[in-house]
Amino acid sequence: MAVIVKPAPVVTASDVVRFWKFVDRRGDNECWPWIGGTQFGYGRFKFHKDGKSDRRGSHVISYYLETKVWPIGKCVCHSCDNPSCCNPKHLWAGTDDDNQKDSAKKNRTANGYTRGFYLKHPDRVVRGENIKSSKLTEQQVLSIRKIYSAGGRSQQSIADEFGVDQTIISDVVRRVTWKHV
Repeated sequence: MAVIVKPAPVVTASDVVRFWKFVDRRGDNECWPWIGGTQFGYGRFKFHKDGKSDRRGSHVISYYLETKVWPIGKCVCHSCDNPSCCNPKHLWAGTDDDNQKDSAKKNRTANGYTRGFYLKHPDRVVRGENIKSSKLTEQQVLSIRKIYSAGGRSQQSIADEFGVDQTIISDVVRRVTWKHV
């Protein structure tokens, strides 16, 4: 996980309410998965201020909301090794070196490279319809691929039929998104 170098964003009360809508808060000691958009398995939350947006790691925001300390110059690490987890009890701040040592201690590295949580736990990846911002269902994705592979239809005409942007159709048929289907 990258070290935080950007200044702390201004976190409003409405940001806090909106943030927690994307967290599946379970039992006190369980992982609380992020159900919004992700990047490399880590939840991403977007702040809006003065017409500009700023994305931050959901686990970093959860850590901040719990501790009231923005971890500038530090990593927010997971004791549970689940990148999408936002349970503050599973998060701790450390240096990049601390994070790498923790990874090695837990045997999550191979030849110096991090193996990745999701290689060991593919069942815990939040995908498809379980992502709140998802515009398609699994059945629609299968239909889109079938329609496109039959030929004779442009991606734009398929996009119009399903009420999404053409780039979404492109990503679906090229398996950039919905790879698990």
